[in-house]
Amino acid sequence: MLNIIFACNLKDPMSTVVQNRIKKDLIKDHNFSCIDINDHPFYIDELQLQFNQTLIIKDNEEELSRLEGPFDELQLSKAISDSIQFLEGRFQL
Repeated sequence: MLNIIFACNLKDPMSTVVQNRIKKDLIKDHNFSCIDINDHPFYIDELQLQFNQTLIIKDNEEELSRLEGPFDELQLSKAISDSIQFLEGRFQL
């Protein structure tokens, strides 16, 4: 089982939409939690070093720009889904 953390601005209504989509459509067999980036100003890479079997999804312009092309919900869903599949394979879950 993976620990999946969605780090977002909880005051942003769009974050709630994305968070609900992640929970509903992408995460079925894993632990899911949400933290506010306003309270946790960190970078994904630092957290991934600290947590084993953890996928951190950081919802902000800088991190989302790593995805190719303009951001849209489908691209984010695919990126998350691909990451989950990679980690499931890596940890043989």
